[in-house]
Formats: sequence, C-alpha cells, structure tokens
Amino acid sequence: MIRIFGNVPAVTIPLSVGESYNTPREPVENIYANIIIPDFIAAESYLPASYGGNDIGRPTSGAAKSMLGRVYLAKSDFANAESKLREVTTMGYQLLPNYVDLFDYAKSEHHSEYIFDIEYESGMGEGSIFTNSFLPNFIAFTNYYGVLGTVDEHNNPSQALIDLFVDNDLRKEVTIGVIGGFYDDDSVFIKLPTNTNQTYTKKYLVSIPARNDSKANWKVIRYADVLLMYAEALNENGKTTEAIPILNQIRTRAGVSVYDANLSQDALRKAIEVERRLELSFEGVRWFDLLRKGQAYDVMKDFGMKPYMTVFPLPLSQVQLVNDAVIFPQNPGYE
Repeated sequence: MIRIFGNVPAVTIPLSVGESYNTPREPVENIYANIIIPDFIAAESYLPASYGGNDIGRPTSGAAKSMLGRVYLAKSDFANAESKLREVTTMGYQLLPNYVDLFDYAKSEHHSEYIFDIEYESGMGEGSIFTNSFLPNFIAFTNYYGVLGTVDEHNNPSQALIDLFVDNDLRKEVTIGVIGGFYDDDSVFIKLPTNTNQTYTKKYLVSIPARNDSKANWKVIRYADVLLMYAEALNENGKTTEAIPILNQIRTRAGVSVYDANLSQDALRKAIEVERRLELSFEGVRWFDLLRKGQAYDVMKDFGMKPYMTVFPLPLSQVQLVNDAVIFPQNPGYE
C-alpha cells in the first residue's frame, strides 16, 4: 500500500468505528520501521522452510527472507539487502534450466525457482484473470489456444521492450509472443487483425474452462529476482566483481553472452536494470523498480505522467468517508 499510495493509516489493533475515523495517515518510513520490517523478521523465524501435500503454496521462511530483501532494496539499504538476499541463496533454490518452463502450465508451478506465488486453481471458480487480460482480441487466436471468454488486450509488449531482446535470447518468444500473429499446428502464420493489438505476452497463456478462470499463478517473487537483487546490492556495496557472476547466472540460462568480468560499477548498474526488464517483464516489478531508483517520472513523462504521479490517488470513497483533510488528506495533485 505504501509503495502505491504513500502514507497510509497504520492499523495494527482492532479499532472502533469512531477511532477509525480519527486514525491519520502514517509516514512511510514509520510503517517500514514499525510494521513491515519487524513482521518479515518475525515471519522468517517462525515459518517453515518448506511445505508438503496440500500446504504447498503457503508462505515459507525463504519467501519472508526474499521479501525482506526486496524491502531493504526499496529503502536503498544495500547492506541489509545484501546480507538477507545472500541467506536466500543458501536455501537450496535454483534457476530452472529452461526459462520457458516457468510458464508451461502443463508442469508444476512449484519447482526449484518458485519462492512465492499468489495461488490460483481453475475449474472451481478460483482461477486468475491473467490469461484473459493479456491476450489479443481475435477469435481465431483464442480458439487455437483454448481460451474461453472475451479478452482484454492489456499489457501488450512495447517496441522499446522488444528492441531490448537479442534474437537468440531464450526469454524472447514467451515474453513477447509472435509479433503480428501466431503459428498454427501446420506452422502456418495467422495474422492478427489490424484493429487488434499486434503484440502480446505468452507468460500467462494456458487453456481455460471459463473466462477469468485460469490456473496461471501470479509470481510474487522467484529465485531469478532474488539473484538480480543480490547482484544489485553487491554492486551498490562496491563488490562489483562478486556481483557479475551472480548476474551471469541469469544470462547463461537465457542463452545469451555473459557480461565481462571487468565491467565498471556504473556499467553493471545499467546492465542489471536492463536484465530485470528482460527477465521479469509482466511480473509486476518494473514500476516499483522505477520508483525506488527515482526514474519513474523521467521514463514516463512522455506518456503523460506528471511529477506528482509517483503515488496514486487515494480512493475517493475513503477520502469522502473520513471527510477531514487534516487526518486523511488526498495526495497532492489529485485534490
């Protein structure tokens, strides 16, 4: 919530209705220091390292440590980020040999790279919306892939993202699909209509029994993200030569050339930024990467972003409900 809205009420005990109307917005730093970080520290101590049977998918100590590392990175606390993320690298997680297998829903989503997902199950009304949300609106396409219901054409890959990939990058095909169409079982190219988005991601593409009832999980955090964050923390702590082999694990799995061992700190910083886009596109991390690096406005200003839009507006219904600009003010720029 604080990454999206900024200051929010810090409610940690039951409140009466009257008390809730008088609970002000708490500064972000206080929420990090008094709630988020202590909660993750407690969670990593109390949660088990793994689950079995029907409990698979519940949060583990590895998930808590990984998320705590992400929090430290968001705060530019690189020393604590390095220490915590290093712990995760000793817990037995491994990159899957094939990147595409991360998004092959005929296989288990609980594998060596899995750390924590939002879990979904299709066929019982507990599926996700992502398959329907991210596909082009073309009946021949959805019929071919067995996707029922209307689709929404969100999250279509931009040309800027497409241009970042080299041709032999093994992440490219599943991340950005086939530009302008798809191939059928006879390898015949079927063009998308001109009034339809010409790009789409295949990361959540799976046949589904009903609209918005996909088995595709939302990957909150996976081991590749941990490695990229760990490399970033090492680099920011002046340990560039240690960071490069960590980053090169991601490059090797992608089938592309590795980074030179003599890369400078600034060059590696830029390389990690690019690598996070290539590796984690459409997994919900790009916006928050831009925010924590102070790059959001510079990157998005040509698309209509204003400087105050680094936080979202508070829901108007909540502002009107409290109806007190001292206790619960709207974010600047949205009044």
